[in-house]
Amino acid sequence: MYAKEVYTTKKRRVKCVLCGSFRTKKKGKINRVEFFLRANLKKSTQRFYCHDCKRTFVLRKRKRAKYSGDLFFEIVKRHIEDRFSYRVIAKRLQETTHSFISTYTIFNYVKIASLNSLRLIDILKRLDPSLTGFLHLDGKYIKLKGQHGHQFVLFIAQDSNGLPIHQTIMEGENRKAVEEFLEQIQTKLNYPFKGIISDMQENIIAAIHDKMLGIPHQFCLTHILRNIDEITGYRHYYTQMVKLIRRLRSLQSVFVYPYEHKTKQLYRELRNIKFRIKETKSRYKTALSLRRRLRIYVLSDNPYKVNYRIALLRKMAVKFSDQKKIKTFINSLIEYKDNIFCHLKHKFMPYTNNLLENLIRQYERRLKTIEGFGSDLKAINGYLNLMGICHCFKPYTDCREHNKYKNGKSPLQIAGVSTAALDWVKIALK
Repeated sequence: MYAKEVYTTKKRRVKCVLCGSFRTKKKGKINRVEFFLRANLKKSTQRFYCHDCKRTFVLRKRKRAKYSGDLFFEIVKRHIEDRFSYRVIAKRLQETTHSFISTYTIFNYVKIASLNSLRLIDILKRLDPSLTGFLHLDGKYIKLKGQHGHQFVLFIAQDSNGLPIHQTIMEGENRKAVEEFLEQIQTKLNYPFKGIISDMQENIIAAIHDKMLGIPHQFCLTHILRNIDEITGYRHYYTQMVKLIRRLRSLQSVFVYPYEHKTKQLYRELRNIKFRIKETKSRYKTALSLRRRLRIYVLSDNPYKVNYRIALLRKMAVKFSDQKKIKTFINSLIEYKDNIFCHLKHKFMPYTNNLLENLIRQYERRLKTIEGFGSDLKAINGYLNLMGICHCFKPYTDCREHNKYKNGKSPLQIAGVSTAALDWVKIALK
């Protein structure tokens, strides 16, 4: 006789999301309508009851969410990638879903995405792009609600292939924060440092000297040339001359016939404009000569020329010894000679931060939007993080000359990552 087989089945219990107890039971269903991007579906959600905490709960991740996940992703994508405003997104989605969507709902979804997004450095660690090793560093002061205009800085690190690899908001470009920033890049990404390009900020110089000793450090020549224009007052000279030359050209092109009754007045003004141009040139003669010599020194393309021109610079420092600002600037150019001309000693070393400044300009378009987050630093950091992730997947369209090969490719594709089957929003919110 065969023994009777006994099957024991245990009923699977659902864990309470409120207290963690397994003493739960089903308690009806909630009927709802969920709005998708292309259709509206009637659905039901199972409700459960906990015997311990005497409360009901559901297992939906997005509780009471009226709109589906694909609609949530579409809202984030249209706002960050297409740069649509909240009002425009709400209007377009109302036409598609035939349901009212408020601008506040759009704002809330963007804020939720900002708070829950993965960090840019963590995503790149997973994708493992091939990096050149030349790191660009720069910052942009941002205004937060209730804070001073120059209190917080968006600090960004970008590889020379155009791929932003890390960014954060810090209280000024302070030395300790920059050191921690570089340490994260070194430890988390295992970045193959070959060189660093930055401006002449003292805190950045000190942080690189302490943390990255032995790594070649190049100063951005664009920043230096901009500082030369500021020190010598070239901007004021340029503004005045543009106005005067425009007026001179308009006076020289005036026909005599329609202005016969004003001929004497026009000739008087013409003589006055010519005199003012001559007087402006003579007033800025010394400053223009100084600007020319400093630019020639900074743009030297040969180490032998540098050694000759640095002797002239020392004479100029003596000449302008009574002007403290100019003297200090000239002495700094002499002191940091190795950093200014680092690109002459190391092959393939970039000497400007132009690529990173273009990225910062794209961020500036959205700096007005972050005012909606108030003083929530985490949401602002997450929002800017979403912008950085989007830029990694966004293809170039108008590169010229030696960068023409980048057109149609994203920074990640240039770094050797296949993005054909990747959606940046889903990766950022995983």
